Amino acid sequence: MKNRLTGIVLAMGIIVCLLGVTACSESSSPSKAPAGSTGSAGSAAFIPSSSASGFVSSSASSGFAAVEPAIVRKTIGKMGKESTTKKVTLVNLTGQNIVSFSIKHSLEQQFGANMLEAGDVFAMDESRDVYYDMGPALDAQAAQTPEEKSKNLYLTYNVQIVLADGSTITLHDFPFNELEKGRILFQNWTGFLEYENPLTGEDIITRQHEADANAADQAAAYAAQQEQWAQQQQWAAQQQQQQQYVAPAQNNDAGCVGDPSLVW
Repeated sequence: MKNRLTGIVLAMGIIVCLLGVTACSESSSPSKAPAGSTGSAGSAAFIPSSSASGFVSSSASSGFAAVEPAIVRKTIGKMGKESTTKKVTLVNLTGQNIVSFSIKHSLEQQFGANMLEAGDVFAMDESRDVYYDMGPALDAQAAQTPEEKSKNLYLTYNVQIVLADGSTITLHDFPFNELEKGRILFQNWTGFLEYENPLTGEDIITRQHEADANAADQAAAYAAQQEQWAQQQQWAAQQQQQQQYVAPAQNNDAGCVGDPSLVW
């Protein structure tokens, strides 16, 4: 009887040990990975996030940043020669659509044609890449006489913008050589630029420069108008003098000596 009880106790002990080994093996080798984990092969795993797809690349865990798609902007102007073409990125913060965008260099008398395509507008808050080929300006400078070159030592560029309400903005001395990305603003009837100088890191605001330039333009326009008025007055005076009637001198010798009709 004693031997039988001993055998039962041993059998029960063996069963308990087997159950414990089975439980340990299941806990150390789960059949399903927890949510948000990444497999050893580096595949993407689902992670709750604000992204549209809900997936993130496993490359983030390996130290490599994900490649973002390049931003494609609409353009103003066309690429010319690579060595003479300037490219700047501008944001329209004028509060209106821009319906015309033209440029002239300091050796030109008038602004060129509208660089926007027919029916196109540079929309409010839109960002655009602007291309301008300086080749023609450099050619015009090289063709100058020595005397002309002494008067025009440096080329400058002005940008003329027309807003949807008909307002015209002139950006004087446009900084093609130091501007990469900038903003166009329009406040108190003055258009100006804001940008960061890529060489110095300085924030540049051209509002005061544009206000002074606009005042100089108005003074020059008034002086030209006064000069034109003076020329018109001078011309009118000359015309009046030329058209003034001169009466012929009267002959008082009739019937006297010297009168051929007198008979002695």
